[in-house]
Amino acid sequence: MKDTDEFRKRNKEGHKNGRGPEKNLFPVFPVDRSGKCILFSGGVCRPFFYAGNALDRDCGGRVGDVVSVRGVRTCRFTGTGVCGCRDTGGGGRKVGRWLFCVADCGVGRGYVAFIRDDGIFFRLGETDNPAGLAACLAICFPAALYFMASRPVGAKVWGGLSALSMGAAVVLSGSRTGMVAVGCLAATSVYRFFLGGRWPAWRVRAAFVSVGAVMLAGLYCWKKDSADGRLLVWNCSLEMLADAPLTGHGPDAFQAEYMDYQAGWLAEHPEEKWERLAGNVRHPFNEYLRIAVEYGVAGLLLVAGVIWLLWRWYRRCRPEDRPLYRSIGGAGICGLFSYPLNYPAVCVLLVLLLGVIVRGRPVCFYGGRWFKTGIGALAVAVLAVTLYWNRAEREWHRISCLSLNGRTEEVLTDYARLYPFMRENPLFLYNYGAELHVAGLWTASLSILTECVRGLNDTDVQMLLADNYSRLGEYDRAERHYRRAARMCPNRFMPLYRLVKLYGQTGRDAEARQLAGEIIVKPVKVPSFRVDRMKREMEKYLRKP
Repeated sequence: MKDTDEFRKRNKEGHKNGRGPEKNLFPVFPVDRSGKCILFSGGVCRPFFYAGNALDRDCGGRVGDVVSVRGVRTCRFTGTGVCGCRDTGGGGRKVGRWLFCVADCGVGRGYVAFIRDDGIFFRLGETDNPAGLAACLAICFPAALYFMASRPVGAKVWGGLSALSMGAAVVLSGSRTGMVAVGCLAATSVYRFFLGGRWPAWRVRAAFVSVGAVMLAGLYCWKKDSADGRLLVWNCSLEMLADAPLTGHGPDAFQAEYMDYQAGWLAEHPEEKWERLAGNVRHPFNEYLRIAVEYGVAGLLLVAGVIWLLWRWYRRCRPEDRPLYRSIGGAGICGLFSYPLNYPAVCVLLVLLLGVIVRGRPVCFYGGRWFKTGIGALAVAVLAVTLYWNRAEREWHRISCLSLNGRTEEVLTDYARLYPFMRENPLFLYNYGAELHVAGLWTASLSILTECVRGLNDTDVQMLLADNYSRLGEYDRAERHYRRAARMCPNRFMPLYRLVKLYGQTGRDAEARQLAGEIIVKPVKVPSFRVDRMKREMEKYLRKP
């Protein structure tokens, strides 16, 4: 039987990638009687940074103390006063206030990336992966450059220090995507403030292309295996797109179907290089490719239309509005090589920026009283549903902590109570199925995992299905699922190890010995004690008469 800790690893994984809450987050904003209290900590003004943290369920560390201050409008005026922004006419001061909020969010993210409460240096900020930190900083970086290029000395100093801290945080995080995004944004600013009108257009384009090519080549060689792994994922994703080019495979279909496509692609290209790079994948490392896979060319054309509209507005906007568009462009660059939309903090910042841009545009429609009342009622309903789901996920977090402490029997009742409300969450279904397996309820576990496969189908799910069938004595089905898991990730040892055990139980000694020999000579991707133990056990098995 699979180790209990291995079965329960998704109890922690379920709280990653925006799928589950963490302990030290703020589920709702504290509001005083006047309705003007928001979260604030460690800086001049970070309301939207903590708005993102209230939703960002990937945070791993404490954010700091919570101090109630007045509302967003007060924070915006405070930012304007500190940086010395002047009214440029036509709403320029308002844009400056919003940009200050966005830039200060980036300072907050960079600050947390350097120092933790216990004084230990670390690099990931609040997220489980540098991609989330780098995406937030790429969005905030143009706002810092805006103040760096302004006239007041205070604004220049604050903007320069903010840009420096954000750039240093991105470099120290090791995120190549963040470096590309910040480098592109910095290059456009250098051109605007130092080279604009001095160099001919062809020379500027040639310089940008040359520097960009050198940067991409250097970043590729820096972590070549990781870059090749992305190429593998993109190849398999393009095969998915080829099977449903017009309408796609449907919402959230990538993590339900991708691993089977990867297994088929690896079977057609049986090279050790690709097998070594394969792993459990739930995102194609390209937001545009994910949209194309799930929604087809139709969805991609819709996104292209939005980008074209923003570009058109950017060409016609005032100079002080352009950092707003560049911030969205920073997120767009990150989306080429990463998954920024997996982080709710990024989504909050993008919604803020789009709201500031769209405000006052002819695309806005201001209806009558009934229309406004309907929009308000819809907003209240969405907020109520969000709070309800937040409560359910916090309860899931509580019972998952209990299960990690070995109290499986106690949490099964709570899982059954949450099941009707969270049955659409595949990670919840995996956790529930794993707990049922540990409790010995293998038939019930199979029923839950059958639903899970429709939303999440990877090596771990197939392994759990195989173990359930093995416990029920359905060895043929167990073998099929073990082999399917091995094809999805050929570098994994556990599926082959379980197959050897299965063959030994069913009297197929010749096949068991052959597979044991393959395990002994199989190259190791990541050395570990568990892999060494399996290899030693296979050597003992072959020495048996």
